[in-house]
Amino acid sequence: MTTRALPAVLVLLTLAACGPGPTTLPDPPTVGAPSSAVKSAAVPNVVGMDHQAAQDAMQKAGFYYLTEEDSTGQGRQLVNDSNWVVVAQVPAAGEVVPQSDKILLRSKKKTDSAASAPSSSTAKTAAVPNVVGVDHQDAQNALQKAGFYYLTEEDATGQGRQLVVDHNWVVVEQIPAAGKVVPQSDKILLRSKKKTDP
Repeated sequence: MTTRALPAVLVLLTLAACGPGPTTLPDPPTVGAPSSAVKSAAVPNVVGMDHQAAQDAMQKAGFYYLTEEDSTGQGRQLVNDSNWVVVAQVPAAGEVVPQSDKILLRSKKKTDSAASAPSSSTAKTAAVPNVVGVDHQDAQNALQKAGFYYLTEEDATGQGRQLVVDHNWVVVEQIPAAGKVVPQSDKILLRSKKKTDP
């Protein structure tokens, strides 16, 4: 071997030694099987509490799916929760429900006068019709016929789809439950799925 070829061989050997070694991938993390049992708990009574304290109490009891709304019907956003007080909750205090269920807290500003909140003593009440298993549009019609106009809806599958053509959907759950007597100004939630869903 000539002396001129020796440095080239040494460079090649050095590069080969510095190259990447065998690549090994780490084992994937081990994940336990999901629990088939959903924990249930009694919903704490938070009516009359500061809104922030009410949320804290719900979370302490294991409820994290919390929603909120202005109980006066003015549609205001609850920006500073400590400025609001809970006047109603759905589900009611003491009901035992899965901790994954949605909890609705209806609140008013602490500075609101008593006149700004709808009075439950003067509001007309009625029994909520049973619309579970009914075409979504027909369910809305039945509720409006019974005097309920504050209707909300959501995709019961959790996919967050919008209910564009109501006749393509069927109600699988309603809140409040059928037969419950509530003020007709209360919000009714219809949870529906597409008729083509499994």
